[in-house]
Amino acid sequence: MDIREKAKILRALSETNMPFLPAKPVVLNNFPDDRKNDIEKAIKNNAEHRAERIKSDGIRQFLDVANYKVDIDISPMLPGDIVFNSHTDFSQAKLPIDFNPQHFMEAGKDAGQGIHNLHKAGITGKGIKIAIIDEGLSDHEEYHGKIIHYEQCDDFSAGTLHGSAVASLAVGNKCGIAPDAEVYFFAEKSNSSFRKERTVGGIPKAIKRCIEINNLLPEDKKISAISCSQACDPSMKGYAEFEQMRLEAEKAGIEFISVLLFKEKGLSYGGYNRDLNKDLNSPDNIFALDVPFIDARAKSDWFSGDKNQTLLFPVEHRTAALNTGYNDYQHYALGGYSWIIPQITATYALAKQVNPNCTLEHLWDIGLKTGVRRDDLPGIGLQPEKLIRELQKEYLQSKRLAYLDDKEDKEKRIVSSLVYNKISGKNL
Repeated sequence: MDIREKAKILRALSETNMPFLPAKPVVLNNFPDDRKNDIEKAIKNNAEHRAERIKSDGIRQFLDVANYKVDIDISPMLPGDIVFNSHTDFSQAKLPIDFNPQHFMEAGKDAGQGIHNLHKAGITGKGIKIAIIDEGLSDHEEYHGKIIHYEQCDDFSAGTLHGSAVASLAVGNKCGIAPDAEVYFFAEKSNSSFRKERTVGGIPKAIKRCIEINNLLPEDKKISAISCSQACDPSMKGYAEFEQMRLEAEKAGIEFISVLLFKEKGLSYGGYNRDLNKDLNSPDNIFALDVPFIDARAKSDWFSGDKNQTLLFPVEHRTAALNTGYNDYQHYALGGYSWIIPQITATYALAKQVNPNCTLEHLWDIGLKTGVRRDDLPGIGLQPEKLIRELQKEYLQSKRLAYLDDKEDKEKRIVSSLVYNKISGKNL
């Protein structure tokens, strides 16, 4: 690419690139003195009837004390059922025996299963470009300097919890799967958080902008995939436009990865639980969720139902960037499908780094072959290190075979030339 062409691209991108949003102001909460006894009784009752409520309602109870000064007894809670953040004050709380907030906050940043071994080996998504379509973003230490283009397709007054979490789970320094991948981020308002009607919102516009920008980029810097942590179905207003844009992205070579991945591409996924007090890299530290669906809004046809075709990703006990400050975090006892989509996209970025020819379908095939299989799991637990090593080995083998084929062709051409020269009587 010559200097003039490069300048043209940079100018076109700069015209729509926007600054990050401000952080969301923090509102701290206290438990009312006249209700503390009632709250403690409710916590104890929920903890005692946890299993039967999961069985009867299919919903797992949890205690959300994010932004709270906790000066009550929460010791009946299971450690894994507590949601908290950097602003939670536990100094006057009675805590569960095995619950250390500092440890849970830090350990939750690690996706586990050998992901950091890949990072240490230089497999970090470096050189790979992805796009994220999510809610508005404020700056954070996890992804600072990695969002190479930020564009708003809707209006936001401040950064959002959802946008910050998704970005950090994809490319965060500590929370992310692919910490060196670069991101084109398109902010739009989801149909669930901001809109009263069932609509695809600004997603089609965001996909279109992604395609337009991708068309400006040189071949070696194209966008590999779009992470979209939403579910757009035919019942939503604007679905036809969304589907048209999604297919255009796929035609342009951009994998579109959304909550409805199975319905759109036939790739089924799910989440798994883990114990932060145990070795996060051990395959034995992969557990089935307490409920069949992470999100009560999910429908059975969103997924395969065949455990042998379902890849499981870490979704519970994850810590992610928080939108209230540059160094703020939130620990999620429960995750959602929204937390899995950026992890899938970032895993694909690692795959593309070691094997540029890899497709998402091929990643799935190898992930299913190399993952953890157990009778007590509803799918196959992803083993990212084994997956990426296998894809890397495949690519190196293909390059070796290509080299040998090329060498054989050259030798054949030389022999053919010698034979021709001899027949024609030319001096060699």
